[in-house]
Amino acid sequence: MSETDEKPIVKHGQRMCPFGRVASAHVLLGPTPPCRRDTNHLWIASAAYAMNSTLVTTDKDFDHLQPKYISIDWIDPEQFRES
Repeated sequence: MSETDEKPIVKHGQRMCPFGRVASAHVLLGPTPPCRRDTNHLWIASAAYAMNSTLVTTDKDFDHLQPKYISIDWIDPEQFRES
């Protein structure tokens, strides 16, 4: 493998930290065209994954991570808008 070839992130048998696991899944499983993949979204999803917690959100950026990595409780922001 030359230096310009991509190298695997994790070798067989190694454990990946929660951020790396969720970030990789976010990139690989995410929608096409990709949703907003900012670092804050990845940290939020990683924290939910690491703590085995439900992520409460008003956007759909995390849907592709459910149910394998995190569970999501989506809140429709329209219900809070004044008419």
